[in-house]
Amino acid sequence: MSYAGGDCGRSLQNRSGGAPSPDQQQLLFAEVRALFGGHAVSLKAAYDFKKGTLSGDLPIYLVKSPSGAMSGGIRVSWEEKKDVQYGVFVSSSFSLFPF
Repeated sequence: MSYAGGDCGRSLQNRSGGAPSPDQQQLLFAEVRALFGGHAVSLKAAYDFKKGTLSGDLPIYLVKSPSGAMSGGIRVSWEEKKDVQYGVFVSSSFSLFPF
């Protein structure tokens, strides 16, 4: 199990260790976004045809910006044959239709 964390004033860094790999991927993915009261989720599932693996990413938006838009929260990511990763994120505002 790994996690992302950091102190205020410093950038967050992944504490699971290791350099990023230069792998290329051939991905097919589906994404579902939803609002639930004062929170939002954006579930993304992907299949990598080169590796033959499934993965998933679930950001849960919990923090609103001063304008009221959802802009931060916690994230759970998973990939076959790897540990589940947890993290905290701050991003651009959540949108049901991001394109």
